[in-house]
Amino acid sequence: IRRALERYKLSEQTDNVSFNWATQKIVLQQEKYDWLLKHENDKFLKIVPIAWYGQSTEKFDDIICYPEVSSTTNHSISPLNLYVVERMGSLIDEWLIKQLVTSYAKPLRPIPNGLKALTDKWTEQFESVPNTNDVKLITPLNEEQNLAVKNALIGTNDNFRKSIDFAIAKITTLSQLCGHKAQFSYTPPNNFFCQCNECGSTWSVETMTNQVRKFSMTPKNGSDSEKGFTWSGRNWLEFEIYV
Repeated sequence: IRRALERYKLSEQTDNVSFNWATQKIVLQQEKYDWLLKHENDKFLKIVPIAWYGQSTEKFDDIICYPEVSSTTNHSISPLNLYVVERMGSLIDEWLIKQLVTSYAKPLRPIPNGLKALTDKWTEQFESVPNTNDVKLITPLNEEQNLAVKNALIGTNDNFRKSIDFAIAKITTLSQLCGHKAQFSYTPPNNFFCQCNECGSTWSVETMTNQVRKFSMTPKNGSDSEKGFTWSGRNWLEFEIYV
């Protein structure tokens, strides 16, 4: 687990290991024989290091490690599996990214008049929700826009201000999944496509049905999905989100 988390720039203390994700602190803690990745918003990912056949997961998001068994959420822990760290990392990446994708382009409300005046001008970054005063943040803000939003929120409700800051942080993180600042394109109603000019990685969200959206991330020159993980490890990631 620690090896899988190295890419997130861990901060190690005496009693726990932590890292920041979209400005939020996520802590790795031991709970009896299991491990928990705990988010500030009380969401957590439970990792069961060794489970035996017949033991069932308590939550859909749990990672259950069985000897020589591997599936969507169950994880093989054989020492002969040289990809064991990559597979653990891929499952953790999916859990983290899924939180960003699930909240992408959700309406922000209620928008005060001072902020609404700005969002009405920034049509590439915000989309108004018809017949309401709500808006959707659809592409990342630049530094100047971010500062203008903060100034417009001075004197507003503290919880609302934090929710706006968190929404901005999440879409900023979503636009930099490869570690670089990528080009971010929005496609109505809630889809996007990102491409990094530095490393060539691409990632996107596509609406499949009213209830299903698909996230895909591939490295440069990635095309054959059947060989994706075999050739690229956790840098090739695909999963569905049920909304």
